[in-house]
Amino acid sequence: DKRHTAPRKRRMGILGAEGSHTHDSFKDYFSRSLDDYEKSFCETPEGHGPEWVFQKLLADIREGRTDCCLMPFFNTTERHFHKIPDWVISSGLYVVDVFHRYINQRLMSTEEVTSIAGVKEIVSNPHCFVQSKRWLDEHLPENKVKWTRKSSSSESVGIIKRNRVGERCALIGADFLRQFHPELIVLHPKLEKDDNWTLMTYAQRVKDVQAFKSRSEGELVIGQGGESKKNWGYL
Repeated sequence: DKRHTAPRKRRMGILGAEGSHTHDSFKDYFSRSLDDYEKSFCETPEGHGPEWVFQKLLADIREGRTDCCLMPFFNTTERHFHKIPDWVISSGLYVVDVFHRYINQRLMSTEEVTSIAGVKEIVSNPHCFVQSKRWLDEHLPENKVKWTRKSSSSESVGIIKRNRVGERCALIGADFLRQFHPELIVLHPKLEKDDNWTLMTYAQRVKDVQAFKSRSEGELVIGQGGESKKNWGYL
């Protein structure tokens, strides 16, 4: 008798924590084939620079722990390019797509904090502070509210969820985060003064995207992530 086994799921490395903007981008991009993927979230440990997490995602592909990864490499607010395409190519991997993703940073906390005026401390990833700086300087400036920068978004969420009377901590992040932490409430729905876009990179080991698609019988789909620029093959 022939034994039928389900095709192995593709293992996708995702920069950031569950509920991050990159995770949300993954959900929309692969909206028709989410079940084909196992997700591996990768955050920067305290004491490491931002390059660490990018190199870790690429090393995981190179060494067979994952098949592909999704990561941001340019943000219109920060105006800083990470050298991801160079790192991908020097690693012997391939960039198979680049697409724009609209980013909306929200200020969130738990029910212990009922308004912006009650916030005493903001705990978030450094990128969140940079992208929201103009709004924060006007409403919650660093000389009045403590800004605590944490490399790990998961750690930030943990601190917020342990809010006790008098602490009044808030965080900055994607609304998608609330699907995984429903106790979070939105204190302010948009922290950016200008439109905030991030350029996302999808990288993998396989050059031929058609061959890659056929492995899991999935489909690469641009969902609601915004305007896409198809750049199949080597960049």
